[in-house]
Amino acid sequence: MSVTPLINSLESIIACYLRLIELGESKKQVLIQNKVDQLNAIVNQENKVIKELEAAEKEREVTVRRYFREKGLRIRIPTTIDDLVKATVSMQDKQRLSSCGERLREAAAKLQETNHANQELLQQMMDYVQYSLDLLVPDDDVTYQNPVRSSGGTKNARMFDTKA
Repeated sequence: MSVTPLINSLESIIACYLRLIELGESKKQVLIQNKVDQLNAIVNQENKVIKELEAAEKEREVTVRRYFREKGLRIRIPTTIDDLVKATVSMQDKQRLSSCGERLREAAAKLQETNHANQELLQQMMDYVQYSLDLLVPDDDVTYQNPVRSSGGTKNARMFDTKA
């Protein structure tokens, strides 16, 4: 068995990562522009790509197992690209696998960076919304309380006094 099926399955995974990076960049712009309706469409597209990625991962696992079985080698779980490179005899195939592995690592790092930036943006948006709600809604119970027991001033000064 040649390494071409292995490289093809790795290329499929890289393509999924690159699409997720593009969607992540689009999501970043949508978050900055506060276009929530477009955010839902991007999340749906991401879910489709993630399903494709899962299928590509399963295909990669099958291909790796077949490759090792045909070579008469014992497979280690999890198998890394470095393991594949070691199991390959041809120098040209080793270079192709190494190059593909490097592109996969770069794409994974970029995807992780994009996801981290989007998580920070989402957290900032959530903090802002919570801050806005805290300004508008007092912490006091909305239900009736005995005015004698509820002594003292307000616990937290709010911008808007709902009792006024």
